[in-house]
Amino acid sequence: MKTYSDGAARGNPGPAGIGVLLTKDSGLLIESYHGRLRNCTNNQSEYHAVIKALRMAEQNGAKEVIHHSDSELVIKQLTGEYKVKNVELKKLFLTVKSIEKHFKKIKYKHLRRTHPKIVIVDVLANKALGPK
Repeated sequence: MKTYSDGAARGNPGPAGIGVLLTKDSGLLIESYHGRLRNCTNNQSEYHAVIKALRMAEQNGAKEVIHHSDSELVIKQLTGEYKVKNVELKKLFLTVKSIEKHFKKIKYKHLRRTHPKIVIVDVLANKALGPK
């Protein structure tokens, strides 16, 4: 299964939203989601989006997941390339690592903001926030 996520915050911190897509490996859409979060930073919203994506993948019976995000920081932290120094991000990082144990295999990939699926999850995250 492939998952795609994006988080958005208006203000930093400020009102936040997330967007998620789940697809089969072929790219066929399984499920989408958008939701509003409490006030948080953009990076926190990106982590919340990853958490939601992995939980949705688990609920859909996935054993192997390739997760995609345009957040270089989050992807590089989850792959161990960057250390997590921020206390709040560390809590969210540990939540992701806990959820990972439910999968046989998980891989994280960074995609550009212009990737078609990332554009969709960006629209979903902003839809959760409502009009500007």
